[in-house]
Amino acid sequence: MGFKLGLCFNNGIKYIFRFIWCTVCGVVFWRTYVHYRDGPQYIYLHEILGSWLCIARGSAAVININCAIILLPMCQCLLRLLYYCARKVNINTRRYTINTKVFHIFLGYIILLAAAVHITAHVFNAINFCEKYHSKYTNVNPFSKEKTTIFNIVFATIPGITGILMVFILLILFLTSLQFVRQRVFNVFWYSHRLFILLYVVMMIHGYKGPLRKQLNIEYHRPGCIQTTDNITDSQNSTITGMVNNVTYIEPSVTSWNTTCIEAPKFGHIECQTWLWLCVPVLLYCCDILYRLVRRSTSLHISTAKSICKDIVEISLNVDNLQLTAGQYVFINCSTISLLEWHPFSVVQVPTKTNGHILKLWIKSAGDWTEQFTKKVMPQDSILFNEENLPVSYPEVKVDGPYCSSMEHISQYKVAVCIAGGVGITPFISHLIYLEENNVNTEIQYIYLHCIVRDKTLLDNITSIVQHCSYKLGHSMRIKYDIYYTGDEKFYKHTTDVESFHTGRPSFNKIFKDIRQHQRKNTIGVFVCGPTSMCDTVRRECHINTGFHTKFVFHKETF
Repeated sequence: MGFKLGLCFNNGIKYIFRFIWCTVCGVVFWRTYVHYRDGPQYIYLHEILGSWLCIARGSAAVININCAIILLPMCQCLLRLLYYCARKVNINTRRYTINTKVFHIFLGYIILLAAAVHITAHVFNAINFCEKYHSKYTNVNPFSKEKTTIFNIVFATIPGITGILMVFILLILFLTSLQFVRQRVFNVFWYSHRLFILLYVVMMIHGYKGPLRKQLNIEYHRPGCIQTTDNITDSQNSTITGMVNNVTYIEPSVTSWNTTCIEAPKFGHIECQTWLWLCVPVLLYCCDILYRLVRRSTSLHISTAKSICKDIVEISLNVDNLQLTAGQYVFINCSTISLLEWHPFSVVQVPTKTNGHILKLWIKSAGDWTEQFTKKVMPQDSILFNEENLPVSYPEVKVDGPYCSSMEHISQYKVAVCIAGGVGITPFISHLIYLEENNVNTEIQYIYLHCIVRDKTLLDNITSIVQHCSYKLGHSMRIKYDIYYTGDEKFYKHTTDVESFHTGRPSFNKIFKDIRQHQRKNTIGVFVCGPTSMCDTVRRECHINTGFHTKFVFHKETF
């Protein structure tokens, strides 16, 4: 019961919204399906292609609407505006305005599914174009009945060529978006995702002069009407007149409306309307990009840099015009490494008047870009000083932000549980430092901090900061911290007298049971920043331990 209640409490709105969006996509598909099934201008074409025509057009409409919406979660400035508007509602609404990346991924899966249906439908359409022709109006089928093959339809038409190109682009976007690819070779993910520009361009020309043809003169030739020069009788059903040279000829399946044809039917290409779906979202995205380019134009100098541990470096930047909130993150660019790459990092120290507008970031060497960056800001000891004994100059960087994060909400709960894995401690340190430096009113009364650390030097730095902040804030709130050391146990022996230090990994089940026992009838904010496996474990404990009176609200941050 607890797990189901917690699942509904934490994810209920998300699942409801997904259901609503799937319903919207279903309605769009069905309306398009019915339009091409019952529209008089498509009757002759439908007699050749059957229901596959309707399925292909319906799935195309679903692809269009999702490709239009999928850009909006990536418009960071728009999301920031929505987030500040949501502040007037409640904290749950703000949670979902931040976690738009999950919705972006969800839309991507819908596009893949709709694309698979669209491709399948057009395969059968190509087969029908090769085998079936209208007995009276052969120009409904644009292909020659003598030499038409599926190869000619696919590789000799604009829709066929562009369709194959879009399939390859979608596969590249999907494969490089997998989590293990993003984590190991982020550059591959980042650069390959720029292919969405080519995808959208190809989508806009995909239907140009395609083989699907609609009737243009409905007012002068109603499908099934009587031509005075022909001996046509009304028929209720389609009949196949026979095979001639392995070609199937189909009689009209429509019922006459007892009208006389004024002229023979005329057919033309079905217009490509993809641009109508994409123009507004693309315009918003371009405006968002232009605004960010202007905001990113100023270069900043790194004032200081120091090593936190063997693979984490702290940089300090003097920023006067950047207003941040504890828990937010910024994007960093170093032009000497790459002009295009921007990487997100959580803020360790928020720039305020108290600290002289100094922004501090911890950057962990966990990929090709971060490895190059740490080498540039922290060279080998032997070359820290040149021959004239002058300090080595740091590279210039550009900062883009701030960006909203679920870690901002810590101070809005009376009870907050903060769980970090290694460098994931940064958003929690930013809150502690901000509360310690600035005398601000906050609702928070209890902070339970749990940090899992493998490096002993990092453990020393974290311990020093947490102990200092907890001592300074002891008069206004209670901070209980536990640090779990998973490295060499020989180092741990020097700190066995401290109750807050433990070896091995924590038992989250025990932790949550203890918190639930001491914080009854409270809504508890649970904030996790670390590996995906740890986030999943904590999420499950939130679901299990949530009841009618004590609720655990799950927040996470992963990059």
